[in-house]
Amino acid sequence: MADSDNRAPDDTQVSTPAFNGRQIRRVSYRNTVAYFLRLPDGSPEGDGYADTGDQSLRRLAQGQIRALTAVDDSASYSGWSDLTSTLRAIIELERGQAPVIHLNLPEVDIRLNPGDHPDHYMTGQAALAATEDFSAHRVHYVGYSSAKSPENLSAKDRDMKCAVYAVTGASLLALDHPISWRHYDESYAGRSYFRRT
Repeated sequence: MADSDNRAPDDTQVSTPAFNGRQIRRVSYRNTVAYFLRLPDGSPEGDGYADTGDQSLRRLAQGQIRALTAVDDSASYSGWSDLTSTLRAIIELERGQAPVIHLNLPEVDIRLNPGDHPDHYMTGQAALAATEDFSAHRVHYVGYSSAKSPENLSAKDRDMKCAVYAVTGASLLALDHPISWRHYDESYAGRSYFRRT
């Protein structure tokens, strides 16, 4: 989407700045920045997978494991507060001098966002913990359960959402990654639920 204005593509900038003594991959492109912590998938049950040592964000937050190690061994986090303080350091760098930040994060209230992936809930919890004393505009979104909700987007907004997903899907295909266009086209196209705090 950064190229949607038809300008010639800019070069991607890749770096590995240090946060709390860890080198974390940072990729910037135009007005976007992405960090890759490479944390293990916690599984749909939130207990992790055997091939990654049964690690998960939820198990780390609950103190069931002492550390969470990136799948590429690039970093290890010794406890929930170690992880959230690292996220805080990343956010502090990216916010610069901005007095207020905007956070777009998964809804963490299971009553408002039932049936979502445990990693989504825990990512939201981690972002909230990392920014609890920040002046922030927080927008919580509903994940998987939006597929069962009534359509709430205008035709124009629905078309824009489908177009953005189509561009995303085309980019994934260009990089030889699988996509699930049919599933999202049918289940999510007309829904977009947010809660602002």
